[in-house]
Amino acid sequence: MIGQIPGRSGGRCVSRHAFTLIELLVVISIIALLIAILLPALGKTKWSALKVENQANMRQWGIGLSGFAADNNGRFPYNGWDSSLNLSTTEAVPGAGLRGGRDWAWCATDVQHMWIDYLMPNYASAKEGEKNILYNPTQQWHRINDLNLRGGLIGYQYLPHRNPPRPGINYGLAGFNWVTKTKFDDRDESTGESLAELPILVDQLQSVGPGGWVHGNGTPFSSWALEGGVPEGAHYLFEDGRVAWLPFNEIEVGGTAGSWQVYYKPKDGF
Repeated sequence: MIGQIPGRSGGRCVSRHAFTLIELLVVISIIALLIAILLPALGKTKWSALKVENQANMRQWGIGLSGFAADNNGRFPYNGWDSSLNLSTTEAVPGAGLRGGRDWAWCATDVQHMWIDYLMPNYASAKEGEKNILYNPTQQWHRINDLNLRGGLIGYQYLPHRNPPRPGINYGLAGFNWVTKTKFDDRDESTGESLAELPILVDQLQSVGPGGWVHGNGTPFSSWALEGGVPEGAHYLFEDGRVAWLPFNEIEVGGTAGSWQVYYKPKDGF
């Protein structure tokens, strides 16, 4: 019989059936549909895992800063632009010299000593791999520009003890109390108001002008960058170790330097 071959049992014939083109296309369509359904879910799972990792990083920063303060009269590590105001008189990284803070993410010698002594004692391997506690896990722009840590570049914005501010940078948009507090539970000199509720570390959200979210090479400037480089939001670390998340539509520009804008001021405060 055409289209049949003798069966191996009882002399019965077994039909051979090949996929038709239509059936093959249906299978391919089903697989494509499943992929389309599953990929966003997998992406959200990865994004959630990165947020958990980042929260853990920031809490470690809180512990490190608390340890530094306990040994230095409640003080935050200095991060102003005048290198002579560092508590430490020795360079943190060989060849770096004594450094003041620059812009928002280049940290002074005191902050670098805090990293080494309180945040990541295994300093020699701190830059290996993606899990570097000095960086938000989604911050790629600073990571690719940091060559040797001598400049003190990090993937967060460390806020306190920036007094005096570096010339050319306007911190006043966020209120100078954010950057001039020098100790845990510091108070405003003029009003006596507690500054403990002001954050001490923020994810790096930045652009060149109002809409310049992505470098020419395609790398977003901000952490948590979505389509077009616009950030989804940011985590904030507080003195008590609490880490809070704000969506980007609730954050305003907190500082400027030339055409650069850095977003860290909550629209409605905390």
